Amino acid sequence: MDFLQYVDTKIIVIVVAALIVLRLLFTCFVLTPQYTSNVVAGFGGEFKRTTGAGFSWKWPSPLERVAYRADLTLQVTDFDVNIKTKDDNFVDLPVQIHYEIADAIKSARLPDLAKRRQVMQTLAQNVIRGHFAEGDLQKIYTSRNEMAELVRSELQKNMEDYGLIVRDVVVENPKLPEELQISMQSVVIADRKLEAARKNAEANKVTIIAQAEGEQALLTAKAAGEKARLLAQAEGEGAIRVAQAEAEKKARLALGEGVAGEQVAIARGFHESIESMARGGLSAEAAMGYLMATNRLQYNKQNIEALATAYGKIGNAILFADIQNPTGLLDDGDGLPTGGQVGEAKTMARLIAAVEAMKPVIGGSKAG
Repeated sequence: MDFLQYVDTKIIVIVVAALIVLRLLFTCFVLTPQYTSNVVAGFGGEFKRTTGAGFSWKWPSPLERVAYRADLTLQVTDFDVNIKTKDDNFVDLPVQIHYEIADAIKSARLPDLAKRRQVMQTLAQNVIRGHFAEGDLQKIYTSRNEMAELVRSELQKNMEDYGLIVRDVVVENPKLPEELQISMQSVVIADRKLEAARKNAEANKVTIIAQAEGEQALLTAKAAGEKARLLAQAEGEGAIRVAQAEAEKKARLALGEGVAGEQVAIARGFHESIESMARGGLSAEAAMGYLMATNRLQYNKQNIEALATAYGKIGNAILFADIQNPTGLLDDGDGLPTGGQVGEAKTMARLIAAVEAMKPVIGGSKAG
């Protein structure tokens, strides 16, 4: 009986010892999930090291223990910053901060998320309000990106001591009261109408300028065409006048040459007639007198024929002619008959008869 009790006691001791050993061995390993990090503290509580994802070894408790587990994923905290505008309007400006834990041991200084959010919000408010400095709403809209970069830079400098990296800061459009939204919408609508009116005015201005330029170009083209037409007309008229002058010059030259040729021909005929009469025995003075008398007779005949034609060629006018003395009707050199007026029918008839009577005499003289 005593032996059995001894054996049972020994087994119990062994089992208890084994459980204690297993417990101690179990505390020597640390399981770290993905995207997290465990902070291992020593016996005195100081942070000694961090663990990566998976199983890690440590001394059994109480020599070493896991004091803090840090979340290494991207974290987001958002809040509203209340801002007063210069026209005494209060608006809320939504701000969103994206950050990560870069040093798990340093981040253990600010492990509480609520405190971490409060610290970030205070820093962001100071930066935004200092940058805004009671500006108007237009400045809020136009400087949001600038404010976001200032907030990110300031947070990065202050949160490095807490093992945080600020990846990005987003400053969204402000939250406006309903009355202010209606007022701003009215302003926007008025600005758009003004811009539309300005653009319409500019379009009308462009149209008017284009029309004026087109009309000016048309007038210029018409003036150039009229100028070209007048120049062409003047050149044409000048060419016509030059051609007419040249033609008149040629005609006058031709007329002068014709008259000169006629005079030369007449002179040559007189010369040849005088030479012919001289060969027939007449003297030069007699031949010249004869030619002069013949010319006067021919001239008077032409005048008489013209008068007779004008008076209808009076019938039987030859019956009144004095054919016995035709030379008595000849003039003394002035080209007119000596025995009466040319306008009388009897005188005209006598002249005609005298000319007709002289033809045989002239013919005979030429034959002799």
